[in-house]
Amino acid sequence: MTNINLVPVFTGTIQHHSVQLCNARDLHKFLESQRQFANWIKERIEQYIFTEGEGFLTILLKTSKGIKGGRSTTEYHLTLDMAKELTMVEKNERGRQIRRYFISLEQHPPQLILRPLLTALTMST
Repeated sequence: MTNINLVPVFTGTIQHHSVQLCNARDLHKFLESQRQFANWIKERIEQYIFTEGEGFLTILLKTSKGIKGGRSTTEYHLTLDMAKELTMVEKNERGRQIRRYFISLEQHPPQLILRPLLTALTMST
């Protein structure tokens, strides 16, 4: 399996610093955890003493109103350091695979945004 898009990684801001993040739901799905997502992430945060605003961000999303009214969903955006820790405690092959992927992203950050910009600049000169 290639490393491309095992879990999407994006840039966000924590404590005024640009950092690479991933969505905890995507990580949970990739790890093939049998636990319900909300319980899994809350218990991991508590058990391993992760701090909001340092290791992760939460985003409250409100869904559109349906028959039962609107519901709120909490999304967790994890730093790659926190994501790596979570993959280590899963103790399975999927965890090892995604951890190596995160390490490779840190060592060789993708330049997905820079490449199109350079191409556009080159074409305009």
